[in-house]
Amino acid sequence: MILLSIIIVNWNTSELLVKCLDSILRHPTKVELEIIVVDNDSDEDIISVTTMFPDLRLIKNANNYGFGVATNVGFSLTSGKYAMTLNPDTVLESGMIDALIETLETDDQIGVCVPVLKGAKVYRSQYFFSSLFFFNSLVARKLHGLTRRRETEMSGSFDVDFITGTGYICRVSALARGRMFVEDNFLFGEEYFLCREIAAKGLKISVVPQAKLQHYTSVTFRDDSDRLINASRLGSALGWSIRRDHWGKLLGFVSGSIIFFENIVKWALLQSSAALGKELNLKESRMLTQCESLITSFIPLISGKEEYIARANTTAEIFFNNGKKPTYPPVFTEVGRTVT
Repeated sequence: MILLSIIIVNWNTSELLVKCLDSILRHPTKVELEIIVVDNDSDEDIISVTTMFPDLRLIKNANNYGFGVATNVGFSLTSGKYAMTLNPDTVLESGMIDALIETLETDDQIGVCVPVLKGAKVYRSQYFFSSLFFFNSLVARKLHGLTRRRETEMSGSFDVDFITGTGYICRVSALARGRMFVEDNFLFGEEYFLCREIAAKGLKISVVPQAKLQHYTSVTFRDDSDRLINASRLGSALGWSIRRDHWGKLLGFVSGSIIFFENIVKWALLQSSAALGKELNLKESRMLTQCESLITSFIPLISGKEEYIARANTTAEIFFNNGKKPTYPPVFTEVGRTVT
């Protein structure tokens, strides 16, 4: 009997997908699992992957529906007691899946089990400070650095309020009927709303340090400036909305303002370096693009949050579909048969 369903959403990352799939199958698990790859209308030949992994279920979307919708397409076809969402730019370490499943099987009050990054030290406070800003913040990192001096590195499982990342396993019975994620946004914010729903049911979100994976992070965007601009603009808008939703208008505004001024400083330093003749490397160029996207979104978000988020979503949808808006409800085909 299938206990775990793994859902991988792919968009033009077939080389990384192959490495990800290989890492799953290279480490046999104690549980029976199924792997469902949902391809978001990639430009590359994804069907050839099925010849390398014949037990794989490959779903082809008619459009790029974004991460949340595509994950739900895969989720609608699952049969496991548990469901994992996994990015293709990941490599699983030996024992990761078993460690997460064993934790879930041991405590039926856990709704989600979360792995950690290979080689990273794990502290309880880092999950609080990442949720303080729901964004990569210098202030959050500094605050975390101060508290970490008095904190012991975690070796056993512990509970948190919110997570980000990939590779986590959800108890299917804890999820909303028929879906894993809300579908309000083309990209980003999925974990926040998932954790909020899990907590509302009185269930726990547990981090398992024994479960490790490698994650190369945002390979879909980082090497293409236009992709990065559209993703950063939408990410900035949703970060603003999530902070206000979680912390309230006042604290949400304060944390958003801190991030805004942090990015002004970073932008000014990078521009000064460029003006003095220093050629920015790829990482610095990406940082400059992200800073500009966040800075330019600040005033529109203050004056009209919902309108700006809707506009950013529409722009991203059209951009990541080569200039056309995707049609809904989603149309998709499993290799060999139609399952609309």
